[in-house]
Order: sequence, then C-alpha cells, then structure tokens
Amino acid sequence: MSSTTPLKTARLASLSVTWALAVAACGTGLNALVKFSDEEDLIKSRVPRGTVVDINVSDVHTTGIIACTICLLTAIITSIYVLFLVLPLSYRSSGTPLATRTLRLQWMTLAFCAAFIFAAQTAFTVFFATRSAKVTAFIGNTQLPQSVVDGVEKSLGVTSVYKHIGYLRLAAVFPWLTIVALLITIGITITAISHARNPDAVRASSSSPIAEKSEMKDREELQERV
Repeated sequence: MSSTTPLKTARLASLSVTWALAVAACGTGLNALVKFSDEEDLIKSRVPRGTVVDINVSDVHTTGIIACTICLLTAIITSIYVLFLVLPLSYRSSGTPLATRTLRLQWMTLAFCAAFIFAAQTAFTVFFATRSAKVTAFIGNTQLPQSVVDGVEKSLGVTSVYKHIGYLRLAAVFPWLTIVALLITIGITITAISHARNPDAVRASSSSPIAEKSEMKDREELQERV
C-alpha cells in the first residue's frame, strides 16, 4: 500500500471493472433503442397501405433512457478517477495526490450514480418482467382487433412481451451488475479514506506477527550483549 495513495491497486481494479460494466450497460441500452426502432419500421412496412400502427413502449423507454444516461455518467466519472490514480497529479503545492485528496468526493459521486441507477433500473425491471408493448392499428377511424395485430406480430417473428425480447434482457441485467461494482468500489474508497487518515495505525495492523517476534528477539539479543 502506498502511504500517499492508499489501496491504489484495489481502487484501480474496482474502478476499471465499474467503468467496463457501465460502458456495457450503456451499450446494451443504446442497442435496445436501435433494435426497437428497426422492429417498429419492419412492422409498419408490412401492414397494408393506409394502416396506421402505434407502438407504445413509453414505460421501458423512459426508465431505460434514464438508466443508460446515468451509466454513461458513471463511465465518465470512473474514467476521471482512474486517471487520478494512473497519472502523478497533485493538489496544488501540498504534494497530496488528487487520487487521495478527492476520496470523499469520489465515494459521494459514485453513491449518487448508484442510487439513481437503482431507482431507474428497479422501475425498468418491474416493467420488463410484467408488461408488454401496447400495439394498436387503425384503418381510417376503425381500430383493428387485437387478434389481427397479434397475428401480424407472429407472422413477422416479433413479440410485444418485454421479457421475451432478447435485447431487453441484456438491458435489464447490465445496469444491476454496474450497481454491484459501484457498491464494491464505494466500500473500497471509504476504506481508503480511513487508511489515509490513520496511515500509522494501518501499518501497525498490517505488520506480520512473525516480523514482530523477530524484531523483539533481536532487541533481546542486543540487550544481552550490552
């Protein structure tokens, strides 16, 4: 452990994993948006001319966008904190590394991201597990029966049930993994704060019992010689 940058290796590892999962979560969210748009265009292109199709996915769309945005913010923040650890950046003339000086700010911003992702992803997961897209079709002012809409979906090989859509499953999983990584990183960061405040106590607690016994023995032998 470095005396000026406590738990450097552990923090670097946890921040890197958090960054990777946040990027993956954001990527799966954007992938879901693109694939939904493609499926929507496919359905609308296969219905008879003059038919108006409306696909309402506002529930998962809104919560998914929020979760994706906060995951992107998490990736940016963790990238900055990784740079603090990798580059020799110090706070003014004090010589204290920014990686140590900003420990309190780090855990607070990471906790903020974890809380918002949790809130958005909880709602998204509930919608994903229990709901489906609301698909309606009209010819003029006449709404087509739901059985006709379901038949068109089946013929195209698509489904309106969220939990049966593969790309939504990924969007439902990765943000939760990001939250787990964030919680681990927050725990390591808080531990680093206590190490930075009490470096002498940490060194004493981390010293080897064998080394202590050897040191005591050397002292006794020295006293005997004197």
